[in-house]
Amino acid sequence: MINMNNIKPNCPVFRYMDIDRCCGCEVCTNACPVSALSMVADNEGFVYPVLDENKCIGCEKCVKVCPMYNAVPKDNKLERFYVFSHSDNEILVNSSSGGAFSFLYNEIKAKYQGAYVAGAAYSEDCKQILHIVSNMQENFNRMRGSKYFQSTKGEIYDKVKRLLDGNEAVLFTGAPCEVDALYRFLGKDYEKLWTMDYICKGSSTPRMLKEYVEYLNKKMKSEATFLSMRYKWYGIDNFIPQFVKVNFKNGKSFLHEFYNTELGLCFKIVQRKNCPDCPYREKLHPADFTIGDYHEHNTDDPVFNHLGTSVVILNSEKGISIWLEINKDSVKYREIQKDEVYRHNRNPADTRNRLLRSNLQKYDGVTAVRNTIGLKEKIKMVLPVIPLRKITAWRREHKR
Repeated sequence: MINMNNIKPNCPVFRYMDIDRCCGCEVCTNACPVSALSMVADNEGFVYPVLDENKCIGCEKCVKVCPMYNAVPKDNKLERFYVFSHSDNEILVNSSSGGAFSFLYNEIKAKYQGAYVAGAAYSEDCKQILHIVSNMQENFNRMRGSKYFQSTKGEIYDKVKRLLDGNEAVLFTGAPCEVDALYRFLGKDYEKLWTMDYICKGSSTPRMLKEYVEYLNKKMKSEATFLSMRYKWYGIDNFIPQFVKVNFKNGKSFLHEFYNTELGLCFKIVQRKNCPDCPYREKLHPADFTIGDYHEHNTDDPVFNHLGTSVVILNSEKGISIWLEINKDSVKYREIQKDEVYRHNRNPADTRNRLLRSNLQKYDGVTAVRNTIGLKEKIKMVLPVIPLRKITAWRREHKR
């Protein structure tokens, strides 16, 4: 790790914009023709590009592809908004919400046999989130579900380009800034490229995920083999709030409401410094499709499914065209207004942001969160899951 306050921000991009605007998309490292840039973690665990000045040839390709420097928010008059749920409960149980990702990828596969998908997946030890690309079902299953902590992109943009240049079909999924980064890296449109972003509330530090899994490994006296931050089961009463589940080699498992764990609280409180003022939040979705949770549901809505209900936004002519072509017999949907999408899809600023950042300089992530939160949140961490779930369900019904 490095202390970003003590290094020279020498990446060429930072000659034109403040380093705090960097979103960590890693496209600059893919674009550099001489491999002069590498991603290095700061003392909070967020990665930034650092330049080897002895290699740099001054081409500034990194500046040309940077989404944060080049982003121009604008109204999209093509946008169409839908509430959506898949009719297959097995797909819903294995999805973050309504199964839109699975449905759209399967439709693209039906159109282009052997189509690839790029997305975020957990590493085998569950301590990292990696962007991978594959056309194998088992790897697609790994990409399902919200991750909340920033992924390592590596050479993902270059890998996608090579597939497209080889006339393969690809669905690329990621945060809006990452989708825009891909477009800038490619430099041209590809007929067989489809893109999907999500309603982004920001991403938290990868360091916290690693340290949280290490904490659970020690607590369970075993090693994690499975992790989900959107775990669901058939008997669940509602897909929100979400659960985190971790399985271990010794057969033990951990299950708790996500936002009542150190992991969920860290995501809620600390995000990248660019996230609060991100030009892509609500203002700019460069992908063909945007997906997210639908929070305005009620049990009388024929589209509602307690196992998951999604928002689907069509952002481009390409997205609209495939939506008109696909077979929708296996799904329920209806058009909605933009305000229904974003009214409850915002992360309010947490006043403890600065305190947790300070604690992350002194402690491991788990200890840092515990030293930041209050007694009420600490109690929720140790309450048994089922009683807490019943209280949450009662409160939700009581508000109606």
